[in-house]
Amino acid sequence: MRLLAQFEDINEAEELAWKFRERGVFTFVSGKGSYHLGAMRAGPRKVCLWVVLEKQFDDAEKLLKNENYTVMQPLSEQEMVLLEKETKKAVSEQASRLYSKVATKIMIALLVSLLAFVGYQVFNTL
Repeated sequence: MRLLAQFEDINEAEELAWKFRERGVFTFVSGKGSYHLGAMRAGPRKVCLWVVLEKQFDDAEKLLKNENYTVMQPLSEQEMVLLEKETKKAVSEQASRLYSKVATKIMIALLVSLLAFVGYQVFNTL
């Protein structure tokens, strides 16, 4: 994934992303959350337009400069939808694994603390 452009206007970024999608270039707009929070809470409001697939970056640059450019390696809408689903699934699985690791470490820490406490109490009663 490579950064193509930055915008101060989220609508401009999303409109360009939609135009790219219509031409078969798979993009992603980041920074939407901080943009909606506003500059006072999240700092400068910038959104970024990313080209998801490295092989499409040159096409995207040329399309950005010339809206009549013919994309050489376009994706179909079905291919983009499939990539989005696969990405969401992978992110969800990664988050689940991370949650499991954190929960396991917390449980181990609690168990060690409980055993230390019980051991201390037993030692003090002797």
